[in-house]
Amino acid sequence: MLDLDRYKSFFGYAAGTTGGLRGDVVRCASGDQVQAALDAKGDAPLTILITSPITGANSKPHQIDVSGIRDLTILGDGEGLDATNVGIRINKNSENIILFNLKIGKVEEGPKDAIGIEGNCRNIVLLHCDLYGDMKADKDYYDGLLDTKRGAERIAAVLCKFHDHHKACLNGASDNDAGNRFLTIAYSWFDNIGSRCPSVRHGEAHVAGCLLTRIEASGVNCRMGARVHIEGTTFIQAHDPVCALDSREPGFWNIVDSQAIDCSWGKASSRERLATDWASTTDFRVPYTMPMLPRAQAAEFVRAHAGLLPPGRVVPLPG
Repeated sequence: MLDLDRYKSFFGYAAGTTGGLRGDVVRCASGDQVQAALDAKGDAPLTILITSPITGANSKPHQIDVSGIRDLTILGDGEGLDATNVGIRINKNSENIILFNLKIGKVEEGPKDAIGIEGNCRNIVLLHCDLYGDMKADKDYYDGLLDTKRGAERIAAVLCKFHDHHKACLNGASDNDAGNRFLTIAYSWFDNIGSRCPSVRHGEAHVAGCLLTRIEASGVNCRMGARVHIEGTTFIQAHDPVCALDSREPGFWNIVDSQAIDCSWGKASSRERLATDWASTTDFRVPYTMPMLPRAQAAEFVRAHAGLLPPGRVVPLPG
């Protein structure tokens, strides 16, 4: 059902993730049905196909709990099926999971994350997901679109769209939330976002071939010694597009073939840093290879293909 071989070269730090490949397929028309399928899952791989919108009315308690589960794919059909006010929480040593073609936003209940990953989980991949909020709401009314913390590692978001939300992608719950944090965000689009595009504390991250547009407060925020390799990425109308803010120690960035267009800068304290001169502060590069487009081509590619994948469409992937 899902041709992973086309995408696996973009998984980066989450390489080897296969999800529910070669397992049974279960069709679910409500959040409660999805939860029942998860609760009944044994050791065999499983793919859950969502066929109808998920809402608070058919999903209690407004959250899909992926707890202690491995070898799983959850996917939508690409026709805009929406999980409104229902988030996905992945926790308790879950691993080898793919979330494909899901549209999730405006989560008002529970942890209030669209997708939250914590508790020693690893090898989690988001593909063609559309995560959104509402910039008219107070910035703390919702939480994150994709938040990873407390032992979550080997996470990738590929060809995803994060938009219309104050807090996009937090990695590390606090300055003390250390560990083996490895994150890849490839060919994804952050548009009309407040901050955290992404924000990374500790560990290593790769922002590859991405597009950041209309960023209100801060873009790629490197914190607490995190080393972030930023390549082939375009920033347009972003405030503090690359920075080290809001933590007691700064992180570091390596900027390669990336450009800031019509961006603005604020002020930094003595313990913070801004990439106002667009110079790298580390020579760190990720320990894997990924097919990369030149920056301008990457931006065009992301505008055309990030977010939900319509039925029948095949994306002409780089490489």
